[in-house]
Amino acid sequence: MHLSHYHLFAVIMFLSTLIPSVALGQANPRIMLEKSQSHALDNKVRAFRVPVTNSTGVVTYYDVTVTLGVGTTGVVSPTAAVTATRSLSVTTGVIPPGTYVATDGTRCVVTNFTLTNGRIQSFFSCNDNGAGGAPHQLSIATGLVSAGHPFLTDLIEAGIHVRPDVNTYTWGLTTNGALNIGTCNGFSTGYPIGAKTNGNQLILSLFYQSAPSGFYCSATFTKLP
Repeated sequence: MHLSHYHLFAVIMFLSTLIPSVALGQANPRIMLEKSQSHALDNKVRAFRVPVTNSTGVVTYYDVTVTLGVGTTGVVSPTAAVTATRSLSVTTGVIPPGTYVATDGTRCVVTNFTLTNGRIQSFFSCNDNGAGGAPHQLSIATGLVSAGHPFLTDLIEAGIHVRPDVNTYTWGLTTNGALNIGTCNGFSTGYPIGAKTNGNQLILSLFYQSAPSGFYCSATFTKLP
C-alpha cells in the first residue's frame, strides 16, 4: 500500500471509531408522560412535572395542559391546544418558621421539616386569640399539588389541583381542631388551606372541601421579630 494511501486509511479507521462514540453521547429528545402525575377533568388533561430530555440528555420539567375541542355535532376535534410551562421547584413557597400573630390575637408557631422528596412541610400550632389550652394544628407543604405532596388525595378530592391559581399558593390542610381567626370562621379539620407570604405578612386562605373548591375566607398574620 502506498504511504499516502496508508495514512488516509488510518484516518478513516480513526474517524470510524469516533462516530459510534458521538452517537452514543447524544440522546433523542423525549417527553416522558409516564413519569408525571396526570389528572383529567372535562376536556382538559393536566400533567405535572413531565420530564423532557433534549438532544444532549439534559432533563427539564414542565407542567403540560392539553385541551381537547368538540364540535356542535359531538365530534372530537383532531387537534388539541397544548400549553407547557416550567415546573415550579418543590421548595417554592417556603413559610419562614417563627411566631405569627393575627389581628384578633390568634397566635401560631410555625416549624419546618424537610421531607425525603425535598419538599418542605410547615406545621402550625395555633391558639384562639392567644388563649391557652390544646392548640389547633394546620400543615402545608411546598411544591405542586402532584405526586409527593403529603395531602395530595384530600386536595384532589377538593378540586384544588384544577384551580387556575393553584400554583400561587402553598397548600395543605387543617389537621386538628376548629379554629376561628378574626372574621374567618371554619378552619376545621380536613379543610384545604392555601398560604402566601408578603414580607413579614402571612395570609392563610380557607377553601371548601368539595370540588370545585371555592374560596371561603382568609386571615392575615404578622411574623414577630
